[in-house]
Amino acid sequence: MPRSQVRNFSKGTVSIGYNAAATSIVLTTGDGAKFPSVFPYYCVWWNVTDFPDPADDPNAEMTRVDGRSTDTFTIARGQDGTSASTKNTASKTYRFMLVHCAALHNELYGNTQVFCGRFAYLGALVCRFDPYNGNRLLINGSIETIPSAGVSVDSGGLVSNTIYYAYMYMSSGVMTGEFSTTAPATDTTYGHQIKTGDGTRTLVGLVRTNASSQFVDSVTQRFVASRFNQAARNCFITVGTPTFTFTGTPSEIDNTKRVEWVQFSGAVQVQASGRCKNNTGGQTVVLGVRIDATTSQDGPLSGGHSSTANSEVATNPAHTQTFAAGYHFATVTGVVSANTGSVVSVVLSALLAGSD
Repeated sequence: MPRSQVRNFSKGTVSIGYNAAATSIVLTTGDGAKFPSVFPYYCVWWNVTDFPDPADDPNAEMTRVDGRSTDTFTIARGQDGTSASTKNTASKTYRFMLVHCAALHNELYGNTQVFCGRFAYLGALVCRFDPYNGNRLLINGSIETIPSAGVSVDSGGLVSNTIYYAYMYMSSGVMTGEFSTTAPATDTTYGHQIKTGDGTRTLVGLVRTNASSQFVDSVTQRFVASRFNQAARNCFITVGTPTFTFTGTPSEIDNTKRVEWVQFSGAVQVQASGRCKNNTGGQTVVLGVRIDATTSQDGPLSGGHSSTANSEVATNPAHTQTFAAGYHFATVTGVVSANTGSVVSVVLSALLAGSD
């Protein structure tokens, strides 16, 4: 979000009266030039006839200015803990002034980032968005406070084996969460990720349900990811002792021995470490790691010749790559020069980079 703008002595008189729903107001001719032309910024709007000091006006209202054309201002009403109210009492003059308000102070000095919080797995039926590295989140153009108890979002209505995006929005002043299959887009005003077609929803997380339409966060399935302040995560699984006879192109040796995860775009390091063998002396056996596919390999193969039948060789294929947001899996592939290869002791692991 762009920093709120400030400028000395920005004050003007509102030319006519307005109701509580007005979002475009006009100042007296020439007063608009006293205000910044870069947005947003905050202004107080009050009855100066009866209350020379806006702090004394019970109906004084904080507004956020999102645009200005000469003397015409586009504003968001009832900001920073105030409520929109009518400003049209006959014979009263209403003043509009840029001020150093609480929202601006918090932005500059308190919680300088407005993408705080962490979305995390709480249980099979619930995820929660908690304060983390601050408690501020930009929603629909306003800086909102993440409740100290967090915002829980349950799995009700979700279907199995499906990607969902977690969004936060304000409902009657209360931060609320929802899951949606609608992918995010970049907000053209503030540059953050929102629900496509709905700027009232700010993206905070990503999940994939399991076969039971539930949430999972285990060493083999990291199916909850946070948009902000994501800690590094690891996955691993012991491959066991499968055999394989693939020649030519390496292929997945056991489709039940995968690690799976969801992520926002970032780097992933996958590795398979252990030993393998061929049941025939003089033949080769090599393993690879493969991401999001079941044939070939990512990075170099690793292994070698079994000097005698079933003599073990070390294997340590690894690969690091940046992947797009979404669901991914990693598996072990293998290939032999002839006869039968097998895994002796291999652990497949994936290290998912964090963002904090």
